Parts: sequence; structure tokens; C-alpha cells
Amino acid sequence: MLTKTRGIVLHHIPYSDSAIIVKIYTENFGLVSYISQGLKGTKKPLRNYLTRPLSLMKMEVYHRPTRDVQRIKEAEAEKPFHSIPFDPDKRSAAFFIAETILRAVKEEEANPDLFGFLVQTTHQLDDAPIITCDFCLLFLIQLSRYLGFFPQNNFSTHSEYFDLRNGKFTPFAGHPDFIHPPLSRILSSVIGKTSDSPTKEMIFPDMAKELLGKLVLYYRIHLPGMHRIRSLELMYTDGI
Repeated sequence: MLTKTRGIVLHHIPYSDSAIIVKIYTENFGLVSYISQGLKGTKKPLRNYLTRPLSLMKMEVYHRPTRDVQRIKEAEAEKPFHSIPFDPDKRSAAFFIAETILRAVKEEEANPDLFGFLVQTTHQLDDAPIITCDFCLLFLIQLSRYLGFFPQNNFSTHSEYFDLRNGKFTPFAGHPDFIHPPLSRILSSVIGKTSDSPTKEMIFPDMAKELLGKLVLYYRIHLPGMHRIRSLELMYTDGI
């Protein structure tokens, strides 16, 4: 069936001299693998978009539910980036966000709310004057809502330890999978943050990276079989 859909590029691998396999989270079908052929004769901008994490695409595709790999007939950028490709901090964040979606979201069906959130996140990353230390932290927290394990923000002076297994703050650490103060206080601040509000706690790059690693562990606990996020090591290396 030939149909039109929007999609967000997550990952690609070479398939031949002139073709690639692209993992795309689509508006109509969820996570889909596509083959794009004839790239040697394709205009350079399209090659760039299909190999650049978080590119927003408008596509005409052949979709057969029984196939593991679908085929792209035509594609074009919905909104070309104006800052992500040229800002090393934003590029690192784009790789991290795209890999997280690829590892965490497995559904092969439409989820309009999740797709809308991912598009909004991509626009925010590209449009922001600079990327702040809490951007990817907030992304992980917000994404967890769509995946069914949004943390309970019950932090208090009597419940300062975040239990990664149970998704809430407790008075003490009863097993190894906890976030201890002061990182737990920062986590509470990020949970309570909206995209337009400032984080109440000061976050430094080393603290942000440590907390990001803890949240990735939180994901892996609640999504059994989830692979590690390799691009985590790229984050906060240059002071973002």
C-alpha cells in the first residue's frame, strides 16, 4: 500500500553502495525500518536528512504489515534544521535523544501523542538559543510518561532518596538502585519543571551527566532488555 506519513529519523546503517536502512519513528505506523535506494543519484540534502538523527521528514512509502523492512518512494525534509547540525552540543543531544527513542520505544503502531511530543522536543532543541544542562534530563522524564513509568514527585525532607525500582522518593536506601541527595533533590526539581519554567536547583555539567546516567538506569530497570545508551558518553563533554 502506498501512503504518506511524517517521520523522525533515529538511526541508519549502510546497506549497499547506493542504499541505506533507516530506522524512523513515524506518525502512522510507529517505529519502522525503511530501505532508501539510489542515494548515489540523490540530491545531497536528502542524503543528509536521512542520515541525520532527529530529521523531520515528509514521506511517501510502501507499507506492507508483513514485511520487516518497508520502502521509501519519496521523501523531503518537513522543516530543515537551522542550528542542530552546526552546534556540537546540540548534535550530541540529538544523538542521545534519537538513540534513547530507538532503544526505548518498540511499538509498531501509531501513537499520535508520543509522535507529537517527539516533534515538539526536536523543534525545541533546534530553536533554543543554547542547550542547557537540564534539556536531556527533562526529555527523559517527560518521555517516561508516555512509556508508563513517570516518577512520583513526593520528595521531602523525610523522603530524600529516589527509588529507581519503584519510581518514588523514600526515607532511606533499601537496595543499590537509588539516587542519593543532592542528586535526588535535583531530580525532584526536574520532574516538577515544565519546558518554559526554570529548574529550581543549580545543575552543573558533572552532576547532569551523573543524573542522566541514573535516569538511563531507571529506563533499563523498567524496560527489561533495553540496551545501553552508547551516546551517553558524548554528553556534557564540552561544558553543556
